[in-house]
Amino acid sequence: MLCCHCKKNQATKTYEKVTDGKSQTEYYCLDCYHRLFISIDIDPSAAHREKARQIAMCPYCGTSEEDFRTRGLVGCAQCYQSLARTVIPVVIRMQGNEIHCGKKPKNSGDREELIRRRNTLKKRVEEFIKDKNFAPAKICAEELKALNKKLYGGENDD
Repeated sequence: MLCCHCKKNQATKTYEKVTDGKSQTEYYCLDCYHRLFISIDIDPSAAHREKARQIAMCPYCGTSEEDFRTRGLVGCAQCYQSLARTVIPVVIRMQGNEIHCGKKPKNSGDREELIRRRNTLKKRVEEFIKDKNFAPAKICAEELKALNKKLYGGENDD
């Protein structure tokens, strides 16, 4: 597969982005991937000031800004704070935000948690009935019924 940016080189990197809840995968060659997502464009006039200033380095792992620019990788979790001036713009460019939001819409986690809880309750009811513990089975069954109502609007799926 060819790189979707230069359309010349073999694609070796993938970039997945979510827009309007739909996932889209793009394929890039290594050069385009680094140029678009990892490299930092430095203003030539700022380059002299950059050299004059001491190069930032992570005190925990020793990764410098230059290391990050060339490899495109941080050395540890502390690099995100120590090298924030360099790392954060790349992170924002790659995932659209400084904080990772995940691939799923925010509300879907609540529904998934309800479904997980429903499945657990369903198993517990079956176990209680199998062991002939009808009182706890009735309590769990009532909670299961309430969850089904919340999830399916009154339709029972058991």
